[in-house]
Amino acid sequence: SESMRKPTSAPHASAPKPSQSTSAPLHDPVKKTPHSASKSTATSSSKPTGMTSKPTNTTKAAGTSKPSTQVEERLTDEARRFVDEFHRMNKNSEGNLSPTSFRHSLLTAEWEDEGVAELFKSMDLDKDGVISKKEFVDYRSAHITKPMAVDPKALFARYDEDRDAALSLRELFKLIKDVNDREGFLDADQTGAYARDQLSAHDKDGDRMLNLDEFCAFYP
Repeated sequence: SESMRKPTSAPHASAPKPSQSTSAPLHDPVKKTPHSASKSTATSSSKPTGMTSKPTNTTKAAGTSKPSTQVEERLTDEARRFVDEFHRMNKNSEGNLSPTSFRHSLLTAEWEDEGVAELFKSMDLDKDGVISKKEFVDYRSAHITKPMAVDPKALFARYDEDRDAALSLRELFKLIKDVNDREGFLDADQTGAYARDQLSAHDKDGDRMLNLDEFCAFYP
């Protein structure tokens, strides 16, 4: 419309000051946090199922970049989530993640066994045979994967078939059997005795079932 047209000339506009630079950037560059650093090129190019590298976007449309403080807050929240995941995987509280705990956690989270060993090697950057918390968080921050540790609350809800907010011996047995079918840590004829032992050890209120708190103590 006529009213929205800009005037073709600005009679009273003053000339730009000589000291002003017309090539100055519009925004300060956003500083990278340690979690956005690129990974070593020694990482195997073949990736197991469930994992891809995060895409690197070097160009951003004007006005879409977040202030650096917001980016740092986002990465801090993400890192905290990965730290929690690391602790859920590290059930023995050894300080580092062993190959056995790593494999157990991934298989319980329904990863395919094929490729787990190679993934462990990729995450163990210093090749000392274990994954430290820093190695785990750095890798998880730089790659898009599905969860590596199952949420115990979600697992509890999945096996609480009668929705009574507790796992009976039958429901616990089914959970343990499913895990054992993937991992093979028990002989098939030992599953029932193992389920009874775990129920007895963690049933603190004596109702012969595991409520959510009791289950989380059993399956952190």
